[in-house]
Amino acid sequence: MAKQLTVVVTCTDRKAAPAPPQYQVRHLPEAPTDVRAATWRDIISRATDTWPLGRLYRGEAWHQVSKLQAAIRAKGVTPRVLVASAGLGLCSLDFESPSYSATFAPGHPDSVGANRLQSRAWWDQLRQAAATSELEQPFGGPTLLVLSETYASAMTNDLALLERRNDVVVFGGSDGLLERQRFPSDLGLRSVLGGTAVSLNLRMAIAWVERQDEIEVEANRNREDWETWAVEVRATTTYGRQPLDDAAVIDWIRDARKRQPSLSKTAALRLLRDSGAACEQRRFGELFRRLTEDV
Repeated sequence: MAKQLTVVVTCTDRKAAPAPPQYQVRHLPEAPTDVRAATWRDIISRATDTWPLGRLYRGEAWHQVSKLQAAIRAKGVTPRVLVASAGLGLCSLDFESPSYSATFAPGHPDSVGANRLQSRAWWDQLRQAAATSELEQPFGGPTLLVLSETYASAMTNDLALLERRNDVVVFGGSDGLLERQRFPSDLGLRSVLGGTAVSLNLRMAIAWVERQDEIEVEANRNREDWETWAVEVRATTTYGRQPLDDAAVIDWIRDARKRQPSLSKTAALRLLRDSGAACEQRRFGELFRRLTEDV
């Protein structure tokens, strides 16, 4: 079991105080990304009206960060929380910063880049900043990343270094990055986990931690249990499904496997329920096994 777990979360738009104009990316002069990033770093480094990040960020999503830490501690593990910020790079919770406005989300007045390439270049510049030099090996040891798609994309070069790691798990993230270790955002779980779409990845991570007796940071080891649980909880909160008898379920499985020969039992049950039909998990498993063994 991990004794310490590095947790990487994204920053939030909501902050303890409004961002003054000098700490808004929209007011940077037009220039190449590296020049703008250097100018921005200089402005932030000279700020005196600062807050520890743990007190600066606010809102529903940030509240879930505290709950995630508590869930990890309840398992006897010490969380080491780092914040991925479009304005600051990668920082610990006690890092001091002014209230600022910067985002990787496109189309925002304070977007740091007009496209993904510019966002990645901006992130790489911030990661070289003196403000974050304390984090020489930020992803050392077991690591849980909870990232939105836009932030994961901006962090592509960092995340690529984790591809071969067996002690890394990602909730959310971006297609094509750490796929072996990734649990994609699942909007179907919102009715169970509650909250907004913005906090969904954090709520999924909390549920993943709480479901383990001891925290094992290895996606493949936990994936089947997670997917089985996800199917079950969706079923308990989805009403109006049409029950099917055994013959109808077998016909459905046979037809589904003709279309997708490698379809797994768990994925097949999810598809069946998504289609509006109902079947208890154990009965479906027995019918699926009977049919596949007869093939």
